[in-house]
Amino acid sequence: MQAVCKQVFSVVLALLALLTGCQPKALSMTPEETQRVEAITANMTTRCVGRYLIDMPEQFVLNSESNTVIEGVSVVATPMEKSLFEQRLAGRLGELERTRFRGDLKDAPFVRAKNSLLPPHVGVVVDRARRVEEGRLGRTLEVLGWTSGFEIKAQIDSMDNTFPEDANDSIAKQLINDTPEKLAHLLKVYERISGRKDTEIPSTPGLCIPNGFVAGASREGQDTGAVYHLRDAPDVWFGLTHDGTIGAMSTLFQRASELEKGMARAGVKTLRKAKRDIHGEPYEEWLFTNTPYQDDVRGTRFVLHGNESGEKPDQPFLKLALYNGDRIPVPELSMEQKDRLGLNAPLTKATLTDAEAQGIWDKVTATLRPRPGAF
Repeated sequence: MQAVCKQVFSVVLALLALLTGCQPKALSMTPEETQRVEAITANMTTRCVGRYLIDMPEQFVLNSESNTVIEGVSVVATPMEKSLFEQRLAGRLGELERTRFRGDLKDAPFVRAKNSLLPPHVGVVVDRARRVEEGRLGRTLEVLGWTSGFEIKAQIDSMDNTFPEDANDSIAKQLINDTPEKLAHLLKVYERISGRKDTEIPSTPGLCIPNGFVAGASREGQDTGAVYHLRDAPDVWFGLTHDGTIGAMSTLFQRASELEKGMARAGVKTLRKAKRDIHGEPYEEWLFTNTPYQDDVRGTRFVLHGNESGEKPDQPFLKLALYNGDRIPVPELSMEQKDRLGLNAPLTKATLTDAEAQGIWDKVTATLRPRPGAF
């Protein structure tokens, strides 16, 4: 009987050791570091990015900089009162009407067509030239709309060789006119977009984008990302990318040997590198110190990759990163604006210690999971 108990005890110890080995190892924290991490992560709020959910500390707020492309259509959603939208729309249309080509086409109209969206949609769709440096053949189709407290911008590029002035142009004859097709596609995508509060979690199939939602099943070419920065910190932020483009050639760890050579030359130190299972899905995780660039300082950069070699639209590539010691993303600003926001002040050190960054990282990454009903 005693031998059997010893055998069972040995099996239990082995299982515990195995389970412990599968868990991410954390850096030891001082009492002060523990207190700070607990304060930052005391209140966690569920956010929706792409077709996934993740719990972020309330102190991390949605950054204004993002990038969303839905099947070739660039999309930006912004919370906005209707009166402000109408002012901005009038200003944008006036700006486009005043825009002129450079060179020989300076007297040609930059805008070819401008039409109101059909009810119940509010706004216009504009057919304009792509750039002032180019001719009129390259077009941008631009929707400027508003719905239920949100401005929705969407645009796609096209070609148009049907201008009477270009009837005998040899270059125009080699091109196609895909503007009608692209316009129809743009409007179909736009009809699927709605505004969304950052903490609103949809229950139907679709893709969460910053301040918005794109209804529908998974399709290739649905790419979006969101940035959440630590309030009042100039250098701490999470970036989550949801990439619907099918299939990378290799995964993060398959590229590791080459990456490690460059890291060694740059003096980058690996803090943790391991495979992880989060809510039943496999990920590759790499935590390392960063390489100071320009006005950045020595800090940390953590990355988590999932489905990098996925072969179906319902297996999107996910990349989660935590930056500590890198400037948070900001719009293009004037020097005066940067001064007012304190962005010209040089960084002297990373806001978080390595252990604090890892403590926050471990709490956040453990919550990453597919959104029920999203696919």
